[in-house]
Amino acid sequence: MKLLTRDDLSVLAHHRQEPCVSMFTPLERGGPEREQNRIRLKNVLREVEKRLSETGMKGPQIEDFLKPTETFLDNVRQWKQDSDGLALFLSPEVFHYYRVPSRFQELVVVSDEFHIKPLLPLLTGDGRFYVLALSQNDVRLLQCTRHSLHEVALPQETPTSLAEAQQYDVVSDGRVQYRSGGGPSGGMVFHTQADDSDKAVHKKIVREFLHQVENGVKKVLADEHAPLVLAGVKEIRALYREANSYHNLVEEGIDGNPDRTRSEELKEAGWQTVGPMFKKVREEAVGAYRRFEETDRASSNLDEVLEASGRGRVEILLTDLEKHEWGNYNPETGLVYLHYRQEGGDDDLLNRAALQTLLHGGSVFALQTEQMPNGHEVAAVYRY
Repeated sequence: MKLLTRDDLSVLAHHRQEPCVSMFTPLERGGPEREQNRIRLKNVLREVEKRLSETGMKGPQIEDFLKPTETFLDNVRQWKQDSDGLALFLSPEVFHYYRVPSRFQELVVVSDEFHIKPLLPLLTGDGRFYVLALSQNDVRLLQCTRHSLHEVALPQETPTSLAEAQQYDVVSDGRVQYRSGGGPSGGMVFHTQADDSDKAVHKKIVREFLHQVENGVKKVLADEHAPLVLAGVKEIRALYREANSYHNLVEEGIDGNPDRTRSEELKEAGWQTVGPMFKKVREEAVGAYRRFEETDRASSNLDEVLEASGRGRVEILLTDLEKHEWGNYNPETGLVYLHYRQEGGDDDLLNRAALQTLLHGGSVFALQTEQMPNGHEVAAVYRY
């Protein structure tokens, strides 16, 4: 499964072509419930057909336009994967899809730009994190949010155990047994006792194993910024830190051997570490708005925020994840036209402000209604 990155978000934000179709649907995990996911997407696509027809597109054109989604629907492997949400983005030139650890509200938007707002909590200051569970017997990389998780596959060449990396077994009493034909034994099979010299050899082997793991993790998280929490015994975590090159490795780890710890428990333990970090970043953004809300450096007026975001003036944007402002905005006249409900060709103008802010290097926080200052739907802090 391809991970959603900030670069992906940037590509989506820059894309302008009509029609741009954005589709979001929740997914069920495992068992019979999973079989409903394909049916749910079929229903979403029927809604897309209806919306495209309302724009004047004819049946054969719609059928041709939707061919990438039909291929996706027919891919059996796609429906054997577990995740919490599915986002698809389709235009005449591109088709992108992402399975994410976030349970979306079902939504279809047809416009001249992609609707990215539901993805923002995953990639801005209050979104996802990773837990890397490390032991000599197993390696797991978990992509998590507060309420969901997904186990991420490491590159095929990445060892997921010490035995796989060096072709030897670690016996329960602390001895190392090399397998015939592999490892430093040159094909011999022998046992080492846990004296000081053998402990040094073993530590060296473990260190090399963790370097190989780090190489795989580095590839997976190449474009990531989310926090990474290590789970494992103190010695393993310390050795991994020596190898680590990921820029957002959290100082505090999850102590203990994770072999018998369920992924859900690791996620909860990871959240105990990163939750306060996310909260602090979010509160600092809201605090910045409150400091300037009575000055020209801030605004909660949608017309003003749209104009400022288009000019690159917005440094911090807070937007209500649960609400939409459907309508159109004319950047030349500065006029905003709002509709009570979504109509053909409408944009969510909260999404438009978020897109423009991101394109100009600003920070965007998609918050729950109760987290927004003074109940505003949008709030911006300006650079100048």
